[in-house]
Amino acid sequence: MPRHRMGDDYDEGEPKSGDSIGFDEWPRPPLTTSEGSWGIETRRQRAELETALFGEPEAPVCVGRYTIIGTLGAGGMGIVYVARDEQLDRRVALKLLRRSDDDDEASVRLQREAMAMARLSHPNVVTVHEVGRYQEQIFVAMEFVSGTNLRAWLAAEPRGWREVVAAFVQAGEGLAAAHGAGLVHRDFKPDNVLFGDDGRVRVADFGLAHAMDAAAEEVATLAPDVSDETISAISLDVQLTKTGSLLGTPAYMAPEQFGGGRGDTRSDQFSFCVALWEGLYGRRPFAAPNFVALSQKIMSGAVDEPGEGGPEVPAWLRAVVLRGLSADPDQRWPSMRALLDALARDPVVIRRRRLRVGGVVALALAGLIASGVLAGARLRSSARQRYWNDFMEQLLDLERERGLRQATRDARRARDATRMSGYRRYRPREGVIDREDPTIAAMLLREVEGEARAGERWVSAANEILGRPLSYAVLDGHRDVIIDIAFTPDAQTVYTASHDGEVRRWSVREGVGEVIISHAREITGMAVSADGQLVASVAKDRQARLWDAFDRQPARVVAEHGDELFAVALDPSGRMLATGSKDGVIKLTRISTGEVRELAGHGAHVHDLEFDAKGERLVSASRDHSVMVWRVRDGARLASFEGHERAVFHARFAGEDEVVSASDDGTVRRWSLGRGGAAILTRHADAIAALDLYGDRVASASIDGEVRVYGLFDAAPAKVLAADGPEVWTLSFAGEGEAVAGGSFDANARLWPSDGAASPEVFRGHAQAVLRVEVDPSGRWLATGAYDGQLRLWDLERPRLQQRLDGHRAQVAEIAFDAAEQRVATASHDGSVRLWSVDSGRELAALRGGQGSVYSLAFSPDDSLIAAGAESGAVLLWPTGGGEARVLEGHGDRVWDLAFDASGRRLASASFDEQARVWDVSSGELLLTLDGHGGHVNAIDWESPRESGGLGRIITASEDGALRLWDPDSGVLVAVFGGHAGRILSLARSPDGQTLATASEDGSVRLWPDADAAHALALRGHRKPVWSVAFDAAGERVVSASYDGDARVWSVADGALLATLSGHSEGLWGARFLADGRVVTISEDNSIRVWTLDGEASAIVLSAHQDAVTSFAVDREGRRMISGSGDGVARLWRLDLLRSDPSELAQALRDATISCLKVDQRVRELGEEPREAELGYAKCEAAHGR
Repeated sequence: MPRHRMGDDYDEGEPKSGDSIGFDEWPRPPLTTSEGSWGIETRRQRAELETALFGEPEAPVCVGRYTIIGTLGAGGMGIVYVARDEQLDRRVALKLLRRSDDDDEASVRLQREAMAMARLSHPNVVTVHEVGRYQEQIFVAMEFVSGTNLRAWLAAEPRGWREVVAAFVQAGEGLAAAHGAGLVHRDFKPDNVLFGDDGRVRVADFGLAHAMDAAAEEVATLAPDVSDETISAISLDVQLTKTGSLLGTPAYMAPEQFGGGRGDTRSDQFSFCVALWEGLYGRRPFAAPNFVALSQKIMSGAVDEPGEGGPEVPAWLRAVVLRGLSADPDQRWPSMRALLDALARDPVVIRRRRLRVGGVVALALAGLIASGVLAGARLRSSARQRYWNDFMEQLLDLERERGLRQATRDARRARDATRMSGYRRYRPREGVIDREDPTIAAMLLREVEGEARAGERWVSAANEILGRPLSYAVLDGHRDVIIDIAFTPDAQTVYTASHDGEVRRWSVREGVGEVIISHAREITGMAVSADGQLVASVAKDRQARLWDAFDRQPARVVAEHGDELFAVALDPSGRMLATGSKDGVIKLTRISTGEVRELAGHGAHVHDLEFDAKGERLVSASRDHSVMVWRVRDGARLASFEGHERAVFHARFAGEDEVVSASDDGTVRRWSLGRGGAAILTRHADAIAALDLYGDRVASASIDGEVRVYGLFDAAPAKVLAADGPEVWTLSFAGEGEAVAGGSFDANARLWPSDGAASPEVFRGHAQAVLRVEVDPSGRWLATGAYDGQLRLWDLERPRLQQRLDGHRAQVAEIAFDAAEQRVATASHDGSVRLWSVDSGRELAALRGGQGSVYSLAFSPDDSLIAAGAESGAVLLWPTGGGEARVLEGHGDRVWDLAFDASGRRLASASFDEQARVWDVSSGELLLTLDGHGGHVNAIDWESPRESGGLGRIITASEDGALRLWDPDSGVLVAVFGGHAGRILSLARSPDGQTLATASEDGSVRLWPDADAAHALALRGHRKPVWSVAFDAAGERVVSASYDGDARVWSVADGALLATLSGHSEGLWGARFLADGRVVTISEDNSIRVWTLDGEASAIVLSAHQDAVTSFAVDREGRRMISGSGDGVARLWRLDLLRSDPSELAQALRDATISCLKVDQRVRELGEEPREAELGYAKCEAAHGR
């Protein structure tokens, strides 16, 4: 079992020369005026971790009278904390702001505006309680709002226009109140509006960003030395600061702000209307690709029309918002109050009120008339009266039943919408700092029922979540940090020890646990016998306790020390117990008799103990910088190893005569018992936090986040699995040593391949730091224990939908499988080609040719070579088995496409230099140059010999819209097919080779069944360029992908349109058929969709990419796909794991995790009443046999 620094404390005064240092002595950034908020954050995290690990609570981190509880968020301005006001006993949001050392005037202005905000009291404005300074930093203590922001609220689910207006009116009331107090926001946007759980909307951050960033002048304008390229690259959603830019968020800024004006209440009105337009239509009124274009568009007042098919917004409301978007401030509403009044003047509501008033008058008149008539009328016969009474009662019963059914349907839809909204809060979103918990997301999806479960959103969400690591069990019981975890050999039981003084025993399959050992103080160590039947624990109460699974009697005290205990070990036979204490004393206790032998030698804390495989020797590690080896039989000291310069926290036996130790001095050392001597295996830059061994492999992690794996006797450099990441506090080898699990300060666990050849798998869900991980002996189960006492179990054998392939630093431009489909190659604009194993996702090779961006790839038919086309015009040929590239030079511009002939002896290349070339593969000799294209050659291919009577003609498609056939021996042009009115962007051959398909910039697809151009079919319907065309396996259909956002499926026989696949929000870059007839599309909107064409087309949405999906490849069976994106990330997908049947998905969700939403989670996430939540929780528990 790996050993980790757990339970130690540093409370013995100032460190002496050569002493190990505690957290307070670790190097950290100074708390200065330029980076103070980050210094506070470092102090807070260190204090939390020290308290968790070392047991002695340190003084809390305070800012004035505010005690920091946790972090809400961080950004360029600083950090926002959750804090407690100790004087008034209330929770507050505490913003600690960064500023530059020379920005004193900005500080004064920030204080002045924040103090003005503090005097403003309005229900729709975040209340500012106090503004002050702390260590030369400004802090603002504000009302703590539990909820989300307006942007997230809008995105959570579709909103009707009335609901959107109602929310924005509340925000507008806050703006109007601030304007009345003489304050201007200057950065109004949905992100700066909070939507509380109480339903109240509050505006936040009035003028803070402006005041902090402004210099001595009232307004900062663009610096004269900023280039147009820099301006164009400015993000339109990021708040601009003083240096080289304007103030505000460009997408929401008013025209006068772009022109250098100060901005006033009318500027806030403009920003408000931009955000309201976005909320109503789902898009902003001014869209542009860059800062310059955006500023020009806003200043011109050219509003983008929402287009057809968008949300229905009344014309009167559109007119109100358009006035607020006027480029001329004088043409806008006179004030926010006037705008709000206009938003309240709904003509329909006004008309209804008038009709209601008129109706009352009419009813009154009718009543007078009716009373006169009734006074003179006789009562109807009783029989007829009873008939009508019975008839009306039946009608009322039918109406009540219909109303009940409708109400039930409405309630179910509302409930399922709430559950889907809760899912979105916890779903995985790479790159997002907010807490992700795929397991809670899975549990929320399980709760969705009815028609919502059959919808595309639920099916896509269920597939996505099932493809992620999920906690098989989430086990709550401990009340404090988990400091140790151990599995029994059969992996049916897991033991945990916690600072809450308890050891618990958990059933892995059932997810239930019980307390087996209790101490009066914090437990600091646990040991489990080799057969899993004995459990020993030590604690700061100076006792060691033992629990025996055979007799199931209460745990008994088996050893006591005169000082706090910190280390414990059981020998393999379970007969001897070793314990080590703070005073340096080690005791060996024979469990059956209670006989004790004391081992004296260490002069300080004993941090670690371990018996050798035979139970004959014991190794100990101490804070006195030494490692000692003892003979168990008589307690004799066999060796004392000295050389470490600081405390030694880890000591392990490695084989018969080797000991490995790790220290705060950053070194891992190997000591030889038989022949003596020592060696430094590796040297980290910081203290070692974790160590584990498997056979002759060693894994270590340091507190700076670096994880290394290396050999015990291997002189090869260590494999660095992680560097410069979150602090890693625990490691455990998995399976046969092929992977290493680690727990991090960022609340995640990770599983790295030991060879470092693939990206780690990340296990998300814990709310606080993961301080202990353990993998069971079989390698199936991963257990993670967190700072908050939560234990999670993860099934490592459950298949994953996708795997991230990291390595490229720029857009992945092309992807290709080899012929055997065992390897896949990715080409990138970073100039490299990378080879990956399709089965494992491991990187096999990184190939660099130094010829600039790589645009095209092709494997030779026998998979011995890989060809790449580069930006320089060179063609690179690498042996796939390893070796240097051969460079084929001749093209004068980038090589856009490549194709080997069927024999693999010739290679054809297509280039932007308007030429195609044919090369001899073995010699690299240029065989043919194909001239005559009227522009870039965008595609090239070969006919197979059987298709052309042995000639194997060459096919090229070019920018001039023509398709050309060339003789492969002479290079003579055989035929030219014209017809497209724009560039040909894609070329495809049918499986039988008889039909060619081309896709063009003109928005059309053409099918060429033979050499007669008159027989070509033109397939029209796309509104923008068609980037891709592909045949199905039978050659009966083609699918086209267009930048209009649609894919279309056509009949090859007659060109009939069979299906239109709409759903992507932006343009498509490609589409392919799978072997089973489904279609895959990739898009600029960062998503992939897998479409089923039976009946009405439906899709499963795959949304893991964080940038446009620009390339992909699918294997022949349609089981695996590799996709690449603009950010350089490639992903390997298991398409065979996708399910479309909702009932199968629901069962898979039940099988994936046996955990249930707790009562408080059901109340919070599902909006259930407490009694309803209790029943729902009990029903789920009963379904899992608990």
